[in-house]
Amino acid sequence: MVITRIRFWLWIVAFGLGVCACGGTSSDSGAAPLCIPGTTALCNCLGGGVGVQVCRDDGDGYEKCGCEPGGTEDMNEMPEDVSQEPNQDLGTPDEQVDVIVCVPKDFKLCFEDDVYWYDSCGQRGDVAEDCKPPQTSCQNAVCAPGCVPNVAQRCVGNDIYWHDSCGNQGAFVAACTGNTACVGGQCASACIPHQEKQCHEGNVYWFDSCGQPESVADGCTDEQFCANATCVKPFYDGKYWVTADPDKKITALGSVTFVASFFDLEVDGTNVVATDNSYTPAIVYSGTIDGKTMKLAGEYSQDAGGIIVKHKTTITVVFKEPSVFEGVLLEILDTEELGPLGQIVWDITGKKQ
Repeated sequence: MVITRIRFWLWIVAFGLGVCACGGTSSDSGAAPLCIPGTTALCNCLGGGVGVQVCRDDGDGYEKCGCEPGGTEDMNEMPEDVSQEPNQDLGTPDEQVDVIVCVPKDFKLCFEDDVYWYDSCGQRGDVAEDCKPPQTSCQNAVCAPGCVPNVAQRCVGNDIYWHDSCGNQGAFVAACTGNTACVGGQCASACIPHQEKQCHEGNVYWFDSCGQPESVADGCTDEQFCANATCVKPFYDGKYWVTADPDKKITALGSVTFVASFFDLEVDGTNVVATDNSYTPAIVYSGTIDGKTMKLAGEYSQDAGGIIVKHKTTITVVFKEPSVFEGVLLEILDTEELGPLGQIVWDITGKKQ
């Protein structure tokens, strides 16, 4: 890009014009044109000031000097001594004129996929070449044949591929796996969030469409259970089938078997009574419930071949569900004849019937 700055001295212009006015034409001598047709130059006006003259179509010289009113327009009308004496003082060197000339068609650039001319001042001109996209496109100020590669990433099934400027599929980029899907040329989550509520870790959780837990929708209290995606306070009263696993233990009296039985549970506020009717008389345990934790205690005696074994029992269980508890039943065994026999710990489960 070139910006041409031309600096003229007024007395040089006057000298040049005097020569042009007095010399012959290029057509007479066969010499090169005196000026480029259509170009302009500054000229000195006799009345003072500077005018502009245009090079004639044949290049043999300039038209009359165009001056402001009051100045002489035709340089041939200048006084004899001025036209013949180029060194005549028509101005001082300080009286100079700066002219910026924008050279047309100085360079080319791409614009809207075509090649355009630009002048030396950076102004866009005419179309230099029509690239006719998308078969060709403008690249580096020239029309490049073919399609521009790798301009966009697009989905092909659940995979991502490069595509050129003509829409043709190119190289493989990535595969969208797991709970992701190709959307808009990117791997995005295919799971729709907050699709349903489910019980999770004792609370109500949001789950996405892929069945993955997200965030807590409703937090249940210590006394509540999550059931059917709702926090509820359970009703514990009822009959529970209680078993032990394992159901056999070795004691000082030999092998002892845990006898599975029904517990009738009655809850009044935080007070609890559990009755085991499998024995005669029935064994009654009493205690409390705090949140989901139930603690009971009771005593009973049992005839073991003529030896009366006293059972001092404590039960500590936690309700895992409104109808299921799990925990420990501890029996301390004692006899009048043999003294203490130790203790037995049973891992028990109670299921509401």
